[in-house]
Amino acid sequence: MSEYRLANGLRAILAPDAKSTAIAFNMIYLTGSLDGPQGQGGTAHLLEHLLFKDTATVPGAQLIEGLSQRGIKFNATTSFDRTHYMAFLAADADKLNHLLALEADRMFSARLDQADLQAEIEVVVRELELAQDNPLSALGQQMFAATTPGQGLGRPVLGSREELTNIGVEQLRAFYREHYRPDNAVIVITGKFDSKQTLAAIKQHFTPLATLAGIAEKQPLAVPVLDKPVTAQLKRGDNEWLALAYPLPAASDQANSKKVDSATLYIAEHLQGRSQMVSRLSRRVREQEGLTYGIKSSMKIATFDDASWLMIQTGYPLGDGPRVADMAREELQRLIEDGITEQELHYAKQTILHERQLAVA
Repeated sequence: MSEYRLANGLRAILAPDAKSTAIAFNMIYLTGSLDGPQGQGGTAHLLEHLLFKDTATVPGAQLIEGLSQRGIKFNATTSFDRTHYMAFLAADADKLNHLLALEADRMFSARLDQADLQAEIEVVVRELELAQDNPLSALGQQMFAATTPGQGLGRPVLGSREELTNIGVEQLRAFYREHYRPDNAVIVITGKFDSKQTLAAIKQHFTPLATLAGIAEKQPLAVPVLDKPVTAQLKRGDNEWLALAYPLPAASDQANSKKVDSATLYIAEHLQGRSQMVSRLSRRVREQEGLTYGIKSSMKIATFDDASWLMIQTGYPLGDGPRVADMAREELQRLIEDGITEQELHYAKQTILHERQLAVA
């Protein structure tokens, strides 16, 4: 794996694999919902949608058709700190070159007109409604909102109906000019390709691009972080869902540097809920008490900020929330005080390795 940086600040990470038969292409902009103007939440995600519309040189229908005709599977996601355009394709230099040319075009030449903006706002509103229909998704957002209300991670990535209607085409264009630029982007390519040829193609398409005059250098985000445990609950019909979030040491805190061991934390997370086969909490709540079928856990290790946490989520019959919450806290305390057994460590390691093998298969 090699990393390169062009004179205009664009980074390229190339990881060729001669044994592969395909290419995974990633265009990542280091901007997300946290960069959205106050009162206009969802700007970054809305812009992601509009990048599949017209550019100054390619109509949106032709853009999509060009990818489909070449058998290129594509998608995009927006998170708090990044917007990620991804594509999967057969190992073919011409197809890869087409993608590079397209991304260079989209970096500066998206047309962003009012009609497309209004249409995509309606699409995102439907996406918001679907997210709220999913209890775990709604619960996660409720937990973030309780953590840092109205700011930072407490602002939904998708925004809200009210905030989306505040976004005008000129505000969107201003956001686009400020954040879609070479020094705020990273290209990551893995799979079967020729590194020398691919780097030459990247330089050909992106070297002519430069950050627009008058655009200030991007500053680090000041993000409020979780500094104490947070509990969120959601009721739907005869069922209830619970989320417990616990702060972890900040990765950038030198005083805690010896405590921040992501491998150990991932093993601990699996024992809490990620893996049903090794989770103490799952065995207790599901098998011994019969209160819920499953426990879900997730963990965030600080990347763009100092926010690291462990979150545990579960659903259960209405009224059993206090018992489930007490069990979750008890099992977490037992993990802290008693540690884990050699057998649990072995199973957790095997589960993590298996998950990673499936992820790259």
